[in-house]
Amino acid sequence: MSTTLASPLTAERIQVAETRLASPSLQKWAFIMLLTVAAIAIHGYHPYSEDAGIYVPAIKKLLNPELYPHSAQFFLAPARLSIFSNVVAASIRMTHLPLSCALLLWHAVTLALLFAGCWRFSRLCFGATSVAQYGPLLIAAFLTVPIAGSSLMLSDPYLTSRSLSTPALVFAICLLLEEKLFGAFLVFLCAFLVHPLMAAYGGVFLLSLWAVRNRWWWLLPLLAGCILSGALLALEIAKPFPPSGSYRTAVLTRTYFFLSQWAWYETLGIIAPLCLFTWVMWRERDYLQGRLGACALAAFLNGTFFLLLALTVTRTSAQLVVARYQPMRSFHLLYILMFLLPVNLLMQKTLDGGRLPLAIFLAVTACAMFAAQRHTFPASSHLELPGMHSDNPWQSAFEWSRSNTPRDALFALDPDYVNAPGEDRRGFRAVAERSALADRSKDGGVVAVFPDLAEEWTKEVEEAGGVDRARTGLTTIALRQAGVTWIVTKAGLGATLDCPYRNHLVAVCHLPGHPQGIVNENNLAQRNGAAD
Repeated sequence: MSTTLASPLTAERIQVAETRLASPSLQKWAFIMLLTVAAIAIHGYHPYSEDAGIYVPAIKKLLNPELYPHSAQFFLAPARLSIFSNVVAASIRMTHLPLSCALLLWHAVTLALLFAGCWRFSRLCFGATSVAQYGPLLIAAFLTVPIAGSSLMLSDPYLTSRSLSTPALVFAICLLLEEKLFGAFLVFLCAFLVHPLMAAYGGVFLLSLWAVRNRWWWLLPLLAGCILSGALLALEIAKPFPPSGSYRTAVLTRTYFFLSQWAWYETLGIIAPLCLFTWVMWRERDYLQGRLGACALAAFLNGTFFLLLALTVTRTSAQLVVARYQPMRSFHLLYILMFLLPVNLLMQKTLDGGRLPLAIFLAVTACAMFAAQRHTFPASSHLELPGMHSDNPWQSAFEWSRSNTPRDALFALDPDYVNAPGEDRRGFRAVAERSALADRSKDGGVVAVFPDLAEEWTKEVEEAGGVDRARTGLTTIALRQAGVTWIVTKAGLGATLDCPYRNHLVAVCHLPGHPQGIVNENNLAQRNGAAD
């Protein structure tokens, strides 16, 4: 089937009623549902890994306030700035679904909304219904592609607040293109309540797009001036309060905060989208106020501005206050637009011969992304679905801890345990439902954004650093003084400890000299209730 590119002018004149965007067809939603299932099958599902290790404990804490009596501040700090955890927890209370099923359902629904938003955006920009399918197909194929060196992906293989804010921003753009300003504002507001930082960057794009569409060129320097003034004001306010050594340690471990720390190929991941948007702008140079040209111009201006802003952010103490806002995260939305606009156009041009080249291209891309995800999570099932038994030794140890230790137990793990072989970056708190001393990876990322937690984080990381030396008397005493009652350590290191659970990689050990011991699994389940 050959594809004919619809001109921007033709697409612009198509009325919303004619496109049936207000009442999508059953065929469209069937396509989106199939695409959602395919995307999950290709990119995997890991509900307790990486950032989910921060979000899931916050949801569980809302469902059962008695959980996590210690060190909960490291996942509650970001949760307090968002309604995400409250919304998910409320949905679980209303539906009485198990948590694991609710997380999967939310993940699937948010992906479907993202694909629906991409369909709508493509339909608005290109006009033809056949071309509108290319947008969500491309996003589904590249769903877990990294956003340069920003430590983000288009979409994570688990549920986060970005899972909700991203489709909301895409729909806000669509409503703005349709000149439904009040609707666009309401949808943007929803995104802001879910993820304030990502919505703020999305809001800058929306204002830029509105200025370009209406030829309000004066608004663009005004917007840039306001952002720069805010950054300078923040620097001035922070001058009398230099960051602590603990906070500097946390921030400087986040290499993705600083462009100077990016690898060359990560920098290329910033330059390439700007070049592609430039090509679209040149192609639409006679009609830059049209939907296609305006989106490309707004994306180019936003990307260039935040790139220049990020270049000024250095590793000096004075600049850390700006670094915590991670200007390069603005490229998350721009990457989605890159696939929906220039990559979409290139695919239409190069694959105009029919469906077979398109199918081959998508199949090759899907296989590559599948292989990348298997490389990222080599010791886990590709789909960690509710009710499925996990053969991952760390997962098994965490699940044993949930079933056989008291609810108020405080665990200590090596601060870098998420990087251990076979761990696959799953969060202990999310799986075990037990308190744990701070880790260097995810808790350190929270501290980089919330400086007030820095001193406590440093203290707990230092205490947890003694886990692998718990065989010695002084280290054991230090852990007990920190309130630790259980430790999770490598199986070989726990050979001389009282370890009720052990597999070939991991041991769960009761700290010597502490009265809090093992709890019968059946009794514990009755006492704790079914959190999942």
